[in-house]
Amino acid sequence: GKYAELMQTKPHTGSAMVSYVWGCFQIGALIASIFVGPIADAYDPQIIFWVCIPLAASIMIPTSLGYLSDERVPMDKRGVDWVLLNEHPYLVGFCLMMALVALGNAIIDLLFFEAHFWQMVYCVTACVVMSILAFRWLPPHLARCNFY
Repeated sequence: GKYAELMQTKPHTGSAMVSYVWGCFQIGALIASIFVGPIADAYDPQIIFWVCIPLAASIMIPTSLGYLSDERVPMDKRGVDWVLLNEHPYLVGFCLMMALVALGNAIIDLLFFEAHFWQMVYCVTACVVMSILAFRWLPPHLARCNFY
């Protein structure tokens, strides 16, 4: 995307931009955790989600106005790249399994909101299964990174 393109045009400052972005991300995560704890303890935790919906949706404004400067994909290049998917079936399978595990986690959290034991059982089982699949289906460097 445009982010990588801008980094290539100025390689001497590219790493500084990455450090700046991740630094801001970490500071934001720290500030969020400072506020979320007391709010979740004092009020209904769903308040946090309602407050965060407009914040998460705010990316739609610069995206729809074209501020991200990404080029549109030509019509003939859109769609599923079946050749690429057939080249890496295990990688695609792992990604689909991860999406399925995330969906299952959301369902478990919704259906068993107060049953923390079952949430823990699901999460531990999912972690073990995904770790085994990572070392069987992914290249070693990706498996180790995912395991970390």
